[in-house]
Amino acid sequence: MYGTIFNLKVIPGHEDDLINSMKSTSAPPGAVAFFIMKPDNEENDLIAVAVFESKQDYLNNANRPEQHDAFVNMMTHLQEEPTWNDGTYIVSELK
Repeated sequence: MYGTIFNLKVIPGHEDDLINSMKSTSAPPGAVAFFIMKPDNEENDLIAVAVFESKQDYLNNANRPEQHDAFVNMMTHLQEEPTWNDGTYIVSELK
């Protein structure tokens, strides 16, 4: 599995709109999971995790016009561009 973990600095007052816009996006081919977390120690920051079946699925999604539109919309709710950490998930365990 492959994906990204990214940090979002949300414009104050935009959190609900950002979350609703991200939830309304349909899952792209190869998507396994998507999470948004509100850290206890950050007032206007969110952390998101996207998991894909493969790096190729992740790259295919990144090149979709719909993904570009979703990114442009996401940026209207952010103070700055997200920080991205892409990579291979090497352990997957459910309890």
